[in-house]
Amino acid sequence: MFKPLNSKQDELLRATYQRFTNQLTDKMWEKIAPLHQVRTAEKGEVLLEEGQVCNWTAVVLDGTFRFFHRVNGKEIVGEFALPGNAISAFASYITGRPSRVVVDCVESGSLTVVTKEASSEIEGLFPEYYRVAKSVRDLIYIRNYQRHITHLLSDAETRYLQLMKKRPELLQHAPLYMIASFLGITPEAFSRIRKKITIEKRDLI
Repeated sequence: MFKPLNSKQDELLRATYQRFTNQLTDKMWEKIAPLHQVRTAEKGEVLLEEGQVCNWTAVVLDGTFRFFHRVNGKEIVGEFALPGNAISAFASYITGRPSRVVVDCVESGSLTVVTKEASSEIEGLFPEYYRVAKSVRDLIYIRNYQRHITHLLSDAETRYLQLMKKRPELLQHAPLYMIASFLGITPEAFSRIRKKITIEKRDLI
């Protein structure tokens, strides 16, 4: 299930680190890279089940992943992760408590996984790692907060238009019913909104 990084994966992961720090030397990376493991996942595979404690964080190399809540038999999508994005059940990871979310694979792919134990080892080798990890969590918090505000203050059509503008790639990599859940609307309402916008665009031509 877990494999060491190949050269392409190594390059992508290092580039992800370098988005947040310029202090990562070749010598440091030679020690840090082996502490990351690659996990492949097939469509529909569950990486973390509700009630389990999450002891890992990961960066998506390829494919599409999501986390969601189960509420009264329904799946409520909280977020998607595409290549270059971090994914974990962060509340569980930080607190050590059982996760309230499920993490699964939407589109077959792979991730680089770092366990809590490996993270501690990396921080010992590279103290800047703490700041890198915090920066990633801060970005995720900000994105989730902005999405929360959008859900509170915007109607469904506006939410969809903002998604098309800011994250159009999701429409290519996730089923429409999942995107509808992510937007907080029913698949039927989502279909009507998409049809309305398509007609309006056609009328403008």
